[in-house]
Amino acid sequence: MRMGINLFDFWSPGSRGEGVLNYVRGLLRGLAKADRKNDYVLFLNSLNSHEFSWLPSNFEQSVVRLDPRKRCNRVLWEQVLLPFQFKKLRLDLVHFPGGTSSLLLLSKSVVTHHAANVAFYADNFPSHSIGVKQCYIQAMERLVVPHAAMVITVSQFSKQELINRLHADPAKIAVIPHAVL
Repeated sequence: MRMGINLFDFWSPGSRGEGVLNYVRGLLRGLAKADRKNDYVLFLNSLNSHEFSWLPSNFEQSVVRLDPRKRCNRVLWEQVLLPFQFKKLRLDLVHFPGGTSSLLLLSKSVVTHHAANVAFYADNFPSHSIGVKQCYIQAMERLVVPHAAMVITVSQFSKQELINRLHADPAKIAVIPHAVL
């Protein structure tokens, strides 16, 4: 099986995605130890491509030639360019650890929601949903969660929020708590 992992929107240190990058670092350490049979393609950017040079040969790097600091590039990458790369690289599925997905790839997407934050905060703390990025993430969450092939979340509370607020199918939500490494 060939799986992509979309890490385009995350860079470090001190970036918006540092917490998700920590999650991904742990995930990739575990996959590198446990899985030499499947192939992985990491979609990276010029700011995070150095992060994963230690991975074994079944992990390929594909550096996206867009600046991840420009907000419109995330949309361009996820919604337009990534579906072409999916087909070109003959991937079977793509993991989106940041809660969004390509709408054209929903049936081939595994999406991680670290918390049902946008749906919860938009209803309870409206100022949390202000801004172009938050509007995009909120729209994606509402479109992606009910239709993705699988959603990973970190707690039963988050799972229930996704079911109640976004009408997600409980059978398509896996609860996998974060672990200490």
